[in-house]
Formats: sequence, C-alpha cells, structure tokens
Amino acid sequence: MVADAAADRQALAAAVETLRPHLIPDAAATRLGAVAGAFPAGALADILEIRPGGTADLSRAWMAPAGTRALAAAAPTLYPPLAPLLIHAAERPKTVPVVWLERDLAPGAPALPSVFVALPRPRLRGAALVAHVDEIARRLPVAPGAGETAKAVLGALPDTLTLSQIGALVSRQAALLWLVIYGVALAGLAATLSGLGWRGPAATVHALLAADGFAGHALRLHLDAGRGLQPRLGLELPTLDLGPDAVRAALAGLCPPAVADAVAAIATPMRLPGGAPGVSVQRRLNHVKIGLDAVGRIEVKVYVSVLKIPAFLPSRPAHV
Repeated sequence: MVADAAADRQALAAAVETLRPHLIPDAAATRLGAVAGAFPAGALADILEIRPGGTADLSRAWMAPAGTRALAAAAPTLYPPLAPLLIHAAERPKTVPVVWLERDLAPGAPALPSVFVALPRPRLRGAALVAHVDEIARRLPVAPGAGETAKAVLGALPDTLTLSQIGALVSRQAALLWLVIYGVALAGLAATLSGLGWRGPAATVHALLAADGFAGHALRLHLDAGRGLQPRLGLELPTLDLGPDAVRAALAGLCPPAVADAVAAIATPMRLPGGAPGVSVQRRLNHVKIGLDAVGRIEVKVYVSVLKIPAFLPSRPAHV
C-alpha cells in the first residue's frame, strides 16, 4: 500500500464529519484534525475512541509486514521508549500481525502514545503463550510486577478464553500492562474474574452486570496489570456483525436514547472519500465498551474504524 498522508487526513476528516455533532462535538473534532498528521505513514486503519458528546482519542493500526516495518523505522526518532517493542514486532511479522498506537487527546495528556499488539492466529496456548507475552512485556515501559501479573493471569486462563491483545498504557501515569481477553460471557463475569485472580470491589462487577444488552454475546474483557490486577475493568462488545437494531438494544439503559440512536445509525458500514489510489476507505462501527467512571457510574465508549483497504486485501482484514 502506498502511504499518502494527505489522503489519510482526508479520510479521517470525512469519517469525523459523519459523526458530528451527536457523537463528536466540534472541540473534539478540532483536536482530532490537529493530531492526524502526527503519526508515521503506512497505517491500515484509524480507530476513533469516542466518549459520546465529549472527548475523542485516536489510534492507528499498522499491519505486518510492510506497515510494522515502516513503524519500526520511525520509532527510534519519534518514540524512543517504544522502539524496543516496535523493532521486535517488525522482526516477527508472523507472531505480531498488527500494532496500534493510541494518542490520548485529553487536555494535558502526554504526547507519547500507548501501544498495543495483536496476538497471532491460530492462538497460542500454554508455555508458548507465556513465552510470547513475556517477550512483549519485557520490551514495554510498564510498572514493576506487571509482567509477573500477566503470567499469573495466563496460567489461570481457561481453554474457553483467548488473549487477543496486549499493550502498555503509557499515556497513563502508572504505565500499566493492558490485557484483552476474548470469549467472556456476561453471566459468568464474576466467576471469570475470580478465576483470573481479580480481587476488585464487588460493586464494580454488579454495575457491569447491569448491561443486559451485552448478554448472549462473546465479550472482550479488559484488565490492567501492575503489581497485581488493578480494580479498573472494561467490557467490550464487538459490533462488526451487529445491525442497527441489535446495537440499539445492546445500549439500552446504558446511555441516553439519543446517544443509542446515534450509535445505531452508524452500525451500517459506509464508504468514504479519501484514500490513496487503489485504496477503498470504509467507516465501520467496530465495538462499544463499558467501564466505570470516577464516581462509579457506567461510562460508554464507542470505537469507530476508518479502514484503508487496498484492492489486494479482503474487505475486512483480520484483527482490525
């Protein structure tokens, strides 16, 4: 894929415009536009993390092998603390298929992005998974003890669940290790957390169980690892295969009806202008995520992908 920074900015701007004003207000749109050119070229997708009506953060995804090589080449200059991992990823395209960088655009947030990597398919298990995660964790600027906590979680991971992503939340002060586990059922959330060693407040679990619309779906569980698993949790509902009515039903009671309607309205993929020659650009509702805000209320975030799909790739690349 030929990198075209101007076409990338055009595609992102077109996507943001379709999300205004109900999901992305003017101030957030302005910040997104300002940071759009700050990433290295060659990314396959933009991912917008949206707090409806509030702020929005921006991630970009680079796909192996060409994308991760381009990212690694820029890393020593742009992101020295992340260079060990990004170079490692480029050298192992079969085991690190996708790398994401995320910029936190809240006022006062650090310029250094967080970094996440996808786990390979077919999935790793047992000692092979522990060794792979250890290789990644050792190259990330994370809190002491985070790697050992991750190993303990993996040792308790049942066959029904899969580690799908790992990364470093380096835009946060604690620099935690971020684990994403796929296949979690809402009804079994408490038992899953207990089995993985999470010992946070029961009120957090009870609050998340109120998300009735997430029941019956295979969910992704977000865990933060430092010296032990941290109290904060996230639950993610993949929406690529859900239509507007299913998305609206999933959000019922979690956010104002107008917000649920606005999210449901973007559940159908949309082709966008922009993109380099030979590249099709699509906006997709990737997933919605719930967690608890600082006062214990459920917070909804919406994740929208802006995919740049070369003619030689399938219309829905794996992992992104």
